[in-house]
Amino acid sequence: MNSIFAFLSELNEQGIKVRIVDDQLGINAPQALLTPELTAELKARKAEILTFLRQNQTVDTALVIQPVPRNEPLPLSFSQQRLWFLEQLGSGATYTIPAAFKVAGPLNVPALTQTLTEIVRRHESLRTTFSQMAGETWQLIHTPPSVEVPIIDLQQLSEAEQTAEVQRLARQETLRPFDLSSDLMLRATLLHLCDVNRSVHHSSAGNGNGLAATAHATRNTQHATENYVLLLTLHHIAADGWSLGLLVRELTTLYSAFAQGRPSPLPELSIQYADFAAWQRNRLQGELLAEQLTYWKTQLAGAPELLQLPTDFSRPPVQTFVANKFDFPIDMERTQQLRQLGQRSGTTLFMTLLAAFQVLLARYSGQDDILAHSLRCPGHANRWGQRWFRGGNAYPPRCGCPFLARNPRRSTGLRQ
Repeated sequence: MNSIFAFLSELNEQGIKVRIVDDQLGINAPQALLTPELTAELKARKAEILTFLRQNQTVDTALVIQPVPRNEPLPLSFSQQRLWFLEQLGSGATYTIPAAFKVAGPLNVPALTQTLTEIVRRHESLRTTFSQMAGETWQLIHTPPSVEVPIIDLQQLSEAEQTAEVQRLARQETLRPFDLSSDLMLRATLLHLCDVNRSVHHSSAGNGNGLAATAHATRNTQHATENYVLLLTLHHIAADGWSLGLLVRELTTLYSAFAQGRPSPLPELSIQYADFAAWQRNRLQGELLAEQLTYWKTQLAGAPELLQLPTDFSRPPVQTFVANKFDFPIDMERTQQLRQLGQRSGTTLFMTLLAAFQVLLARYSGQDDILAHSLRCPGHANRWGQRWFRGGNAYPPRCGCPFLARNPRRSTGLRQ
C-alpha cells in the first residue's frame, strides 16, 4: 500500500481533491473517477487521511503533476526518448501495438469514425509527433484531426478465404511502420465481412444452370449476417499494454453514446501525458538523476552482450527483430506448487517464474550471468484513471552465480 503522502499526491494528479470540511473528510471529484475500489480505499484510510491533512496543510508541489503551457515544444519522457532512439536505429515496426475487435451485426460506421476521432482528441499523445531542433528531440502536439477509417470489403469471399485474408491484412498492418515525425499514433482499418453460412453457386460456371445458381445464391445472401473486424494499430511511444484496457472502455462507451445521438459522457482530462513528461524531466535531474544512473551502471557493469544459445542457425549480420512466441498452459496443481515455492522463498509468483526462466536459459547457454528482459509499470499508473498512460518501463533483472549453469538450484535462483 502506498504511503498516505503518495496516495494523496496521486489523487491530486487525477483531479480528485481531498480536504477537511467542518472537521470531516470532503472529496471533490468527477463521479466517473470514484471507482468502487478507490471509494473503498478512501473509507478504509479515512482516519489516516484526516490525521495527515490536519498535520500538513500543504502538499509539496514538486510531487504534483501540473499542466504545462502548450505554446512551445515539450520535452520527451524517458520512455519516449528510449523508443525514439530505437526508432533512429531502425527498429521499424517492432514497437507497434496491434489490436483487433470483431463486431457481430450491423455497425454504425459514422459513429465509429466519430468515436475514434474523439479518442484522438481526448488523448494528446495520439496526435503527437517528434522532431529534432537544436540537437534536442521534442514532442509537438497537433490540433485534433478527423480520423479516417478505410473499409475493405471481404463479403464476396468464402468463409475460409475471409479468415485467411483477415489474418493477412492484420499481419500486414502490424508490420507497417509509423513515421514518428508526421503520423497519427493511432491507425484504424475496418474489414467488412459476412457470416458465410450459405452456399454460393454464382461462380459455378459450366453446370448449365447459371441463372438458377445466381438466384439460389441471392436467396441465401438475404439471410447472411454482417460481421466486421476493426484493426487498430498504435505506436508504443504513445501507448502501452495498460492503455489498451482504457482504449476498449472508451471505444465502447463513446460508440454507444454517438450511435444513439448523445454527446460524450466522458469527463475532460485535466492532465495529459505531456504534463507527466515535463514533470518527470523536472523531477529527475541533478543528484537524483545521477543517483539513478549510477545504480543501473553498477548493476549492469560487466554484463554479457549476448546470450549464447545453441541455435540451429547462426545470427544474421544485421538484427531483424523477427521473433515468435510459444504458449503453454500450467495446470492448477502445478500453479499451486509454484505459489507454495514462492511463499517458502519470500517471492511472488512472477519472481518465481522469472527465476525458473533464467535457470533454463543458463542451462541451455552454459552461461552463469543471465539478463532477462522484463517490463514493469510504475505504481502511479493505476491512479491515472481516464488518462492515456505510456509508462511501461523495460528493465533487465540480472541473475548470476558461478555454478548457476552447472548446478542450478531453485533456492539459488530465487535468492538472485
